[in-house]
Amino acid sequence: MLSYPYPEGYTVPKFIKFDGKQGNAREHVVRFIETLGIHGSNHVLRLREFSKSLTDRAYSWYVNLAPNSVRSWEEMVNKFHSKFFQVAEKVTTLMLCKEKQQEGEDILDYVKRFQDKAVDCHEAVEESYLVQICLEGALSRYKMFLVNHKLPTFSTLIEAARNISIPHAQESGFKTSYKTSFKSSRGPIVAAASAPNTRNSQRGGHRGQKRKQYDGEKGNVSYPCGIEEVKALVKE
Repeated sequence: MLSYPYPEGYTVPKFIKFDGKQGNAREHVVRFIETLGIHGSNHVLRLREFSKSLTDRAYSWYVNLAPNSVRSWEEMVNKFHSKFFQVAEKVTTLMLCKEKQQEGEDILDYVKRFQDKAVDCHEAVEESYLVQICLEGALSRYKMFLVNHKLPTFSTLIEAARNISIPHAQESGFKTSYKTSFKSSRGPIVAAASAPNTRNSQRGGHRGQKRKQYDGEKGNVSYPCGIEEVKALVKE
């Protein structure tokens, strides 16, 4: 293969490297052919240049192939796929069903994280089905605000999640109003704060007398300024 001359006008492109640890082997082959451009249909050129798109573990595999074990581009691709087909784990709906919102994780962050993973799910399912799976994994205190709305796409779900996310609630004052309404809805607390205390009212007279006696005692009242200044202010 090395003795095969390059096509006229061919310049070695900058290939994206495949290391055998991360990535998808099938996608790498497609990307490799696309990088060759107008020369991508040349199978002999593919064989000669393929090693330049490999690095690390994948390149070690390539250089250790038995001599004359690959006679065509199809054989190279089959061997490559057989070796590295499990590098990238396929995302399935079953895997997505196991995705859950964590305690302390904001609802908007969870939805975006789920959507990012759902992009790699290539099963023939509608987006609305993936949205429902996402909702099922949300914490109940967020789910109750979302399940009754029509949210067929992730864009609509993200918009709804943004409206009830913690940062948005703090910016809009939702947190304060929530606390206020929560306290006012608890009858005993409001009653205890507003209703007069019977025992205290019965002893109100005694307290008034004691306060008058205290107020009348000289030397026990502290003023923010001198007594003469106080008198002058009163006259004014």
